[in-house]
Amino acid sequence: VLVTITERLSGQHIVRHVSGRNSRAVTPILINFFNEISNAKLITVDRGREFAKYDEIEKTLGLPVYFAHPYSPEERGSNELLNRYVRRFIPKKRKIETVGNKELDQINHWINSRPMKTLNWQSPRKVFQQFAVFG
Repeated sequence: VLVTITERLSGQHIVRHVSGRNSRAVTPILINFFNEISNAKLITVDRGREFAKYDEIEKTLGLPVYFAHPYSPEERGSNELLNRYVRRFIPKKRKIETVGNKELDQINHWINSRPMKTLNWQSPRKVFQQFAVFG
Protein backbone atom coordinates (compact mmCIF):
# COMPACT_ATOMS: atom_id res chain seq x y z
CA VAL A 1 0.00 0.00 0.00
CA LEU A 2 1.18 3.55 -0.69
CA VAL A 3 0.35 6.63 1.32
CA THR A 4 0.53 10.03 -0.39
CA ILE A 5 0.98 13.29 1.50
CA THR A 6 0.69 16.73 -0.09
CA GLU A 7 1.83 19.94 1.55
CA ARG A 8 -0.52 22.56 0.14
CA LEU A 9 1.56 25.75 0.24
CA SER A 10 4.50 24.39 -1.73
CA GLY A 11 2.90 21.45 -3.53
CA GLN A 12 5.57 19.17 -2.06
CA HIS A 13 4.46 15.56 -2.45
CA ILE A 14 5.59 12.52 -0.50
CA VAL A 15 4.84 8.93 -1.50
CA ARG A 16 5.73 6.18 0.96
CA HIS A 17 5.20 2.46 1.41
CA VAL A 18 2.95 1.40 4.27
CA SER A 19 2.65 -2.15 5.59
CA GLY A 20 -1.14 -2.22 5.30
CA ARG A 21 -4.28 -0.25 4.61
CA ASN A 22 -5.17 0.26 8.24
CA SER A 23 -4.74 2.92 10.89
CA ARG A 24 -2.05 0.94 12.71
CA ALA A 25 0.21 1.27 9.64
CA VAL A 26 -0.70 4.80 8.48
CA THR A 27 -0.87 6.70 11.79
CA PRO A 28 2.90 6.47 12.61
CA ILE A 29 3.80 7.61 9.07
CA LEU A 30 1.65 10.73 9.41
CA ILE A 31 2.87 11.49 12.91
CA ASN A 32 6.53 11.13 11.88
CA PHE A 33 6.06 13.34 8.83
CA PHE A 34 4.19 16.13 10.60
CA ASN A 35 6.42 16.00 13.71
CA GLU A 36 9.23 17.35 11.52
CA ILE A 37 7.20 20.32 10.25
CA SER A 38 6.41 22.71 13.06
CA ASN A 39 4.39 25.23 11.04
CA ALA A 40 1.71 22.79 9.83
CA LYS A 41 -1.80 23.98 10.66
CA LEU A 42 -4.14 21.12 9.79
CA ILE A 43 -4.42 17.75 8.09
CA THR A 44 -7.16 16.84 5.61
CA VAL A 45 -7.78 13.15 4.90
CA ASP A 46 -10.36 11.06 3.10
CA ARG A 47 -12.78 8.82 4.94
CA GLY A 48 -10.79 5.60 4.63
CA ARG A 49 -10.39 3.23 7.57
CA GLU A 50 -6.66 3.97 7.58
CA PHE A 51 -7.46 7.29 9.29
CA ALA A 52 -9.55 5.77 12.09
CA LYS A 53 -6.99 6.82 14.71
CA TYR A 54 -7.36 10.50 13.82
CA ASP A 55 -7.80 11.34 17.51
CA GLU A 56 -4.32 9.93 18.24
CA ILE A 57 -2.90 12.08 15.42
CA GLU A 58 -4.64 15.19 16.78
CA LYS A 59 -3.49 14.53 20.34
CA THR A 60 0.12 13.74 19.42
CA LEU A 61 0.61 16.57 16.92
CA GLY A 62 -1.78 19.18 18.30
CA LEU A 63 -3.22 19.60 14.79
CA PRO A 64 -6.86 19.27 13.81
CA VAL A 65 -7.69 16.49 11.35
CA TYR A 66 -10.44 17.30 8.86
CA PHE A 67 -12.27 14.72 6.78
CA ALA A 68 -13.19 15.42 3.17
CA HIS A 69 -16.84 14.84 2.33
CA PRO A 70 -17.64 11.47 0.71
CA TYR A 71 -17.29 11.44 -3.08
CA SER A 72 -15.69 14.90 -3.05
CA PRO A 73 -12.17 14.48 -4.42
CA GLU A 74 -12.10 18.20 -5.24
CA GLU A 75 -11.67 18.87 -1.52
CA ARG A 76 -8.28 17.17 -1.79
CA GLY A 77 -7.47 18.34 -5.31
CA SER A 78 -3.72 18.70 -4.98
CA ASN A 79 -3.45 15.20 -3.52
CA GLU A 80 -5.62 13.76 -6.29
CA LEU A 81 -3.28 15.40 -8.82
CA LEU A 82 -0.35 13.71 -7.09
CA ASN A 83 -2.08 10.37 -7.38
CA ARG A 84 -2.41 10.91 -11.14
CA TYR A 85 1.32 11.67 -11.40
CA VAL A 86 2.16 8.55 -9.42
CA ARG A 87 -0.02 6.48 -11.79
CA ARG A 88 2.19 7.62 -14.69
CA PHE A 89 4.96 5.58 -13.11
CA ILE A 90 2.89 2.88 -11.41
CA PRO A 91 -0.10 1.89 -13.56
CA LYS A 92 -3.05 0.21 -11.85
CA LYS A 93 -2.23 -3.17 -13.38
CA ARG A 94 1.20 -3.18 -11.69
CA LYS A 95 1.41 -4.62 -8.19
CA ILE A 96 2.53 -2.13 -5.54
CA GLU A 97 4.79 -4.80 -4.01
CA THR A 98 7.00 -4.60 -7.11
CA VAL A 99 7.80 -0.93 -6.46
CA GLY A 100 10.96 -0.51 -4.41
CA ASN A 101 11.96 2.37 -2.16
CA LYS A 102 14.57 3.52 -4.67
CA GLU A 103 11.90 3.80 -7.36
CA LEU A 104 9.60 5.69 -4.96
CA ASP A 105 12.44 8.10 -4.21
CA GLN A 106 12.89 8.67 -7.95
CA ILE A 107 9.15 9.32 -8.36
CA ASN A 108 9.20 11.76 -5.43
CA HIS A 109 12.22 13.50 -6.93
CA TRP A 110 10.56 13.89 -10.34
CA ILE A 111 7.29 15.19 -8.89
CA ASN A 112 8.99 17.67 -6.53
CA SER A 113 11.66 18.91 -8.97
CA ARG A 114 9.43 20.09 -11.79
CA PRO A 115 8.84 23.86 -12.03
CA MET A 116 5.20 24.84 -11.61
CA LYS A 117 3.42 27.89 -12.95
CA THR A 118 1.43 28.24 -9.70
CA LEU A 119 4.75 28.53 -7.83
CA ASN A 120 6.14 31.22 -10.16
CA TRP A 121 8.11 28.53 -12.02
CA GLN A 122 9.86 27.27 -8.91
CA SER A 123 9.89 23.62 -7.92
CA PRO A 124 7.77 22.36 -4.99
CA ARG A 125 10.98 21.24 -3.26
CA LYS A 126 12.49 24.73 -3.40
CA VAL A 127 9.33 26.41 -2.11
CA PHE A 128 8.94 23.80 0.63
CA GLN A 129 12.51 24.39 1.81
CA GLN A 130 11.89 28.16 1.89
CA PHE A 131 8.65 28.09 3.90
CA ALA A 132 8.62 24.92 5.98
CA VAL A 133 9.82 25.29 9.53
CA PHE A 134 11.44 22.08 10.69
CA GLY A 135 11.37 21.46 14.37
